[in-house]
Amino acid sequence: MEWSGDYGTSNQYIAYQIGIEETDYSVSDNTSTFRTQIFIYRINTGYTTYGSGTVYYRLKTSIGDVSEWYTYNLTSDDKITNDGIYVAEDTWGPRIHNSEGDLDVTLECYIEHDTFSSDSNEFTISTTHIPRASQPSLDTSNVDFGDDITIYTNRASDNFTHHLYYSFNGGDEVGITEGFADSYTWTVPTDLMNKIPNNTSASITFYLYTFGDSLIGCKTITFTATVSSSVAPEISAIECRDPYEYETAYGAYVQNKSKVKVTVTAAGCYSSTIKSYKITANGENYAFNGATTDVLTKAGTNTINVTVTDSRGRTITKTVNINVIAYSTPVIEVLTAYRCTSNGTANEEGAYIKVIFNALITALNNKNSKTFTLQYKIQNAAGYTTHTTYTRTYTWNSNVIIAADVDNAYDIQLVAVDDFGTTTKVIQVSTAFTLIDFRDTGRGVAFGKVSEKDEFECVLPAEFKKIRTFDGVDLDKDKASKTIIPTKIYSFDKTSSASTRTIFDKTINVKGIGFIILNAVIRCDSTNDYGSTELNCLLDNEMYSSSYMRRTEPDNIEDSVNVTFAYYFDTEMSQSIRFYGGSTKNGSKTFKIHGIYSDSLSLS
Repeated sequence: MEWSGDYGTSNQYIAYQIGIEETDYSVSDNTSTFRTQIFIYRINTGYTTYGSGTVYYRLKTSIGDVSEWYTYNLTSDDKITNDGIYVAEDTWGPRIHNSEGDLDVTLECYIEHDTFSSDSNEFTISTTHIPRASQPSLDTSNVDFGDDITIYTNRASDNFTHHLYYSFNGGDEVGITEGFADSYTWTVPTDLMNKIPNNTSASITFYLYTFGDSLIGCKTITFTATVSSSVAPEISAIECRDPYEYETAYGAYVQNKSKVKVTVTAAGCYSSTIKSYKITANGENYAFNGATTDVLTKAGTNTINVTVTDSRGRTITKTVNINVIAYSTPVIEVLTAYRCTSNGTANEEGAYIKVIFNALITALNNKNSKTFTLQYKIQNAAGYTTHTTYTRTYTWNSNVIIAADVDNAYDIQLVAVDDFGTTTKVIQVSTAFTLIDFRDTGRGVAFGKVSEKDEFECVLPAEFKKIRTFDGVDLDKDKASKTIIPTKIYSFDKTSSASTRTIFDKTINVKGIGFIILNAVIRCDSTNDYGSTELNCLLDNEMYSSSYMRRTEPDNIEDSVNVTFAYYFDTEMSQSIRFYGGSTKNGSKTFKIHGIYSDSLSLS
C-alpha cells in the first residue's frame, strides 16, 4: 500500500491519509486492480474524538475513467485517537491502461463530521507498466526489389509473438508471415515492380501485429524499395534491310546506292513501356523506329547504334554492323586516238585511227553487270557504228585500229554500262593533215586539216601581231556591241530583294589563249528610283581598269539594262575574274550573266 502525506481538517489536531495499492494486473487485458484505504488520526496524544460523520471517496484514472462517489459512515463507535482508525477500505475492479501499457490511479477524498471537516484531496500512484505492441526496426531503410530486408520486433515480453503484413505504396495490407518472435527476413518480391512501370522506387510499409494471449497492438515501419539499375529495357532484335534490295542482289550494301532501314524489336521490363528510340546510322540520328537512312556514303564496315528508353527512364544500347561495298560509277580513265598507218604507226596523213583506252566497272562481288562498247562515226553523221562490245571482265584496257577516211574528221565514243548507269566519253580526231585545203564549195579554207565547213578553220598554232577584233568589235578597247555567235556559254544569275552592294558575287578561273565576252542583263524593279545599281569586274583581285567598271542608274521604276565586258587572254597561267554587283535600291534585282569564250580557253 502506498500512502499519501497528511491532509489537514477543520480541527487542527485531526488529519487523514489516503492509501492505494495495485493488487494485480493483466498483460493480455492491459488492466490493473486496486485496494484503497483512508486513515484518520489525532496528531496529539491523550485525547479522543467522538461523533458521527461521512467519508466521501471516488477513484479516477489517467485515461479519464472516473467512478461515482462512495461513502463510509462514521459512528460514535469510531473513536479517533492518536493511534488512528482505518476506514473506507475498498477494492476496485480492472481498470484499463493506455495503449502504451501505462496508467495513473487517483483516489479523491473529503470528510464531513460533527466535530471537523476537510477539503477534497487527491492522492495518485503510477501502476505497473504493462508491455504492449512491439516497436519494429529494420536492418536498412532502402533495398532493391529482389533483395532481403530484416525486421526486428524488439518485443517487450518473451511471451509475445507477431504477425507481419505489408502495404505497397499505400495500398491494402498483404500478409507475409505469422507467429514469429524476434525477427523475420523478407525477400522483396520482384513482381511488385510491375505496379510501378513509370517509376524507379516505391514505398513499402510493414504492419507488425503483437500478440500475447490475444492481440496487443500494431506498429508500422516504412522503407523504400528501388528498381535495380539492371532492370532495363531489352532489345531482342535489330533488323537492317536495304529497301532497294541491293544487299540481296550483291551480297552487301552498295556505297552511294543502298539505303538501310533499321527496325528495332524492343520491350520494357516488369511492365515498363518503350518511350523513345534513337538510331544512329550513316552519320545521322533518327528519333523513331523503322528509320530509313539516306544512301550509304561510307564503304566498309558501317556501325549502327540503337538506344531505347523505357517509361522508367532506363536505357539500353546495342550495336550492329553492316558491310558496304565500295562503288563508283563506270570510269573511263583513258581514251586517246590519233591518225596512223594500218599497222598503228602514228601518221597525221594516215587513213586509220588508233584508239587507246582503259575503262573500269566496279565488280560488286562479281554480281554487277558490265558492258563496254567502242563506237565511231564521221562527225555530223546521224549515228555511231559499233566497233567492239566487251563483257568478259570488269576492266577493259586495250587498243584498236579503225579505218578512217582522210577527208573526214571522226568522233570516237567509249561507253561503259553497269547495273546503275552509263559513262560515256567522246573524243574527236581531225581529218588527215594538209597545210592548206580549200573547200570544194569555194567558200571555205582550212590550215593544217581538210576543209569541212564554209568558213575559216585553223588547227595550227597562230600568232597575231595586230589589233585583235572579233565580228567588228575592238576587243582591246572593250567596245563590243554587236551580236556574238558563241562557241561555248557559261551562265549564272542571281535575284535578290535585298538592298546591298553585294547581291551578286561570282569568281571564275580562266586559262589559255583566246577571248571571253560577258554580257549582263540587269533588271531592277524598284519602289525607289534613288540610288544606283552597278556591275563590277576585278581581274586577279585588282581592278582591271576603270573603263572596265560598268555602272548604270535606271531612271524608271521598272528598267532593264544590258552591260557587256570583253577580255583577251594569251597566257597559259590561270587567272581569276571576279564579277560582283548590287544596288542601293529597294525592290527586286536580277543579274543574268552569260560568258562566251573560244574553244582554246578553259573556264571553271
